[in-house]
Amino acid sequence: MRNDFYVLNNWEQQQNSLSCQLSFDIQHRIFEGHFPGHPIVPGVCTLAIVKEALESALGKNLMLHESSVIKFLGLIHPDSRPILDLNWDEQEKYIQVTARLQEGGNMLFKLVGKYIPMQASGQPELRASLQKNKE
Repeated sequence: MRNDFYVLNNWEQQQNSLSCQLSFDIQHRIFEGHFPGHPIVPGVCTLAIVKEALESALGKNLMLHESSVIKFLGLIHPDSRPILDLNWDEQEKYIQVTARLQEGGNMLFKLVGKYIPMQASGQPELRASLQKNKE
């Protein structure tokens, strides 16, 4: 979706954090169906944006393993330019992440969750190590 549906601008990355501004392709076909005449960014796309930004920051393929918080707090319109803030802590088997999307002081989205690395095969590394232990 990146560079087709959205672009990440003003990329500022520290050791365990990232801040960037999103811009959307207002003409993208997603907005034709979600919703005609009143387009908004679908929630599943917001989750994908967080995952893809985190993958770019860490240079790893990831999968959301569990989440204690996923809150959609405001509508994200195609012409908005929200700020995405990510903070993470890499543990042995997962990456603890807090993500916030806000614009003009208004919180639009919040996620607190654990991502796990994926192997090139698309299988979670955690599952692969569990499978090895069974053998």
